[in-house]
Amino acid sequence: MGELHAAVTRGLREHGTVLTRRFGRVWAYMVDGHVLMDDANAPSLLSIPLIGFAPPSDPTYRATRFDQLRAPPVVNASEAYNATAGNPCFFEEPLRSRGEPALSGVGSLHTGPGKLWPMQGREEVRGLLRMLERVANTTPDGRMVESYSLVMKRSRSKQSRGGGRATAAGSSAGPTRSLSN
Repeated sequence: MGELHAAVTRGLREHGTVLTRRFGRVWAYMVDGHVLMDDANAPSLLSIPLIGFAPPSDPTYRATRFDQLRAPPVVNASEAYNATAGNPCFFEEPLRSRGEPALSGVGSLHTGPGKLWPMQGREEVRGLLRMLERVANTTPDGRMVESYSLVMKRSRSKQSRGGGRATAAGSSAGPTRSLSN
């Protein structure tokens, strides 16, 4: 098993990463290196430490995380997409008027623009807890949902699915001591 793991890891590092000008080596969403984004559903690039593939301190993971947790800038249509463009599935809530912190995070192509998945990696626990409170206050039964719309505050998808609840439970169970850091 050790040889197979080593071979798969070598293959992923060779064919599943892209060297970018701005961030150095980042993980590609697809191993052909042509899709540079992430989707919130685990397994995802942001869940690499959660699934045990690499530690949060891994340089490739850190570079990928920095690139994926920001929205793509508005670019001239003649500019080619490259890894410095950010993640098209990263969304930020407009500034809130009542002093509440704005939410931001990764969504998914299949849930549509502006919808955050409250299912992210361990490093997002603080933001996840803030999001859990907000989402719980908008659902009839206070239970986790698959996605939460930043625009239509009461809009959500797949309320009966257990994936969000399972990921939230798994993410919050392990790193509780590090929340104070």
